[in-house]
Amino acid sequence: MRKFLAMLLTLCMLTAMGCASAEDTVGMLEQIVRSALDSAMIDYEYRAAIQCFDMSFDLNSELGSTEVTIFLYDDMLCVSAYSPLRVMDESFESMAIFTTLANSQIFYGHFTLNRNSGVLSCDSSNVIESVLPSEDEVLTLVHMPVNYMDVFGQGIASVCNDGANPYDVFEDCLTLLDKE
Repeated sequence: MRKFLAMLLTLCMLTAMGCASAEDTVGMLEQIVRSALDSAMIDYEYRAAIQCFDMSFDLNSELGSTEVTIFLYDDMLCVSAYSPLRVMDESFESMAIFTTLANSQIFYGHFTLNRNSGVLSCDSSNVIESVLPSEDEVLTLVHMPVNYMDVFGQGIASVCNDGANPYDVFEDCLTLLDKE
């Protein structure tokens, strides 16, 4: 009975510590992200209520720019770079093909296409098990989706705006990806 009570008390203490450390983790993540963005001289806005950073980047592709959000969680850091274009129903299937082809060639992120809203984003994340990401890792998590949005931006615009063949524009984008 004593062993059972000792084990139960230990579990209660660990659970209480886990709750506190989750809040601490988000606070530490916030400081790491702030420091990384400040050192890279990236302008941002922090929304404390939902624990996220917002920023914008200019692109060299036809997309022009991308809005980026960094989401902080107690077990993960997520980055989403959003296309300024919305994918309409008539081009959804072609864009789904294009993003699938793009996802087959990229490794530090993935394109996500929401059928209901038409929102297209490129996302990256870092799962946190026991070690927080470094500032360099945070900047890589930000840079890669922005870079992919730029590299594949012409293809995204061609499929969305012009109804271009996703296979053809994907081949054109591969040429840019190979130059990276």
